[in-house]
This record gives sequence, C-alpha cells and structure tokens, in this order.
Amino acid sequence: MGRYRKGPGTAFAGGVQVKSEWIVERNFSKVAVLFNGWGMDAQTAYWLMQNGPVPDGIDILVCWDYRDPQLSPTVRERVEGYDEVIVISWSLGVAGAMSSGLCRVDRAVAFNGTRQPLGRETGIDEGLFQATLDTWSEASRQRFMRRICGGNEALDRFRDAVPLRSVEEQKEELRCIQDRILSETESCDCRWDYSRAIVGGRDLIFPADVQKSAWNGYDVLVVDDMPHVPWLRFDSWQEVLACVQ
Repeated sequence: MGRYRKGPGTAFAGGVQVKSEWIVERNFSKVAVLFNGWGMDAQTAYWLMQNGPVPDGIDILVCWDYRDPQLSPTVRERVEGYDEVIVISWSLGVAGAMSSGLCRVDRAVAFNGTRQPLGRETGIDEGLFQATLDTWSEASRQRFMRRICGGNEALDRFRDAVPLRSVEEQKEELRCIQDRILSETESCDCRWDYSRAIVGGRDLIFPADVQKSAWNGYDVLVVDDMPHVPWLRFDSWQEVLACVQ
C-alpha cells in the first residue's frame, strides 16, 4: 500500500505547539492520543491502520514534533472533553506527553521510553544522544531507521511509516529537546502518570535494563524480541489498544 501524505481528519499544525492530526474523529466517547517518537509524524498512525481496522468506539489523535511539546489550547480542550482519555506514547514521546499540558488522562501506556529520557541511568546515554545530534544527516537518518527497526528486513516492512520530514527539522527538534532537558525547563506539572510500560528486549536506543529500572514499581511488560520500534510487534491499532490497562 502506498504512502499517506495527509489523513481524512482535521490537522492542527501550529508553528509553535506540538503538531497533531485526527486520524479518527467521529465524536465517540473515548479518545486515544498517540505521542509519537522523535523525528516522526502522522505516518505511523496511518501505517497501523493498514494492518487492520481501528476498533469501534474510539477516536484517535496523533501528536509529533516536540520543539515545543505543548498542545495548542484548541486541541487540549477538545481532548479533555472526552469521557475517557487514553495516552499511548513511544520513545521521546513518553516525556513529551507529560509536558504536553494535558491535565486529565485516565489511562496511559509507555512504549520503549522513560519519563526522564536523557541519562545513562534513566534513559538514553548522553554520549549517544549527543552523537546523534552532531552527526545527523540523510545518511545517518538511514542508519538510525535501520537501527531502531532492528535490521534491513524490518525496515523494509516499516518503509511506509518512515516520516515525511526534513533532516534539518528533525535535527532542530532533537536540539530543542536536549536544550529543555539540560536547562531543566522540561515541565512536568501534569496530574496523571503512566499505568503501564512496555519494554523491548532488543531496544538499542533505550536499553531494556535501564527501562526496567526506570519503571520500577509500575506494571511492566517485557517483550524480548521487540526492537525500539514497537509497532513492528504491535502492528495494528487493535493490538496497540489491547496493551492499555
């Protein structure tokens, strides 16, 4: 199936706040908000739709680009008007979701990420993070995609979900995330927390042992054969939503 370049839902692509797009918007009583990983876009959400229909009864919003993680007031008000709000986050989107300004979340699941994403003991090794930022280019982006998928074969399968974003924009996003963390201005004043964390045993970005330590005391599911991209293991909206408890 070919690439999607925009979806049928309403897009909110503000110049400052995190970008977001409605994938399913039918005024159901429940909404699932996917906070995607760094450098990604709405392609992931549409790729998941290719592998099976979205379960009935739930709207879906996808968010990406954490140069400023705050959702626009319009989107935030719309999300918090649902009877039930479910957050699904991945990688740097785990921390991004907690800095989004959402005040009410009923259930939340984190895939291959932590609430404090920068640091050898809490998330991504600082040296790896800096090296990714310093060397980011079209060539390094290809290597990175192969690494997070777990090899060429898996990347080929995930090809339709590769983001339609420029190298320059992705680099700026990563620098903004680093600057907020290092300056300790990454706000996390939300009144909700994650109810579950799903850890990939083959994650080469957020090591599994680090994740398990960071989520000590939480409900943690370890999937031994899962790489950093969880959607290669949970590859449809049915399977992703089944992980929410």
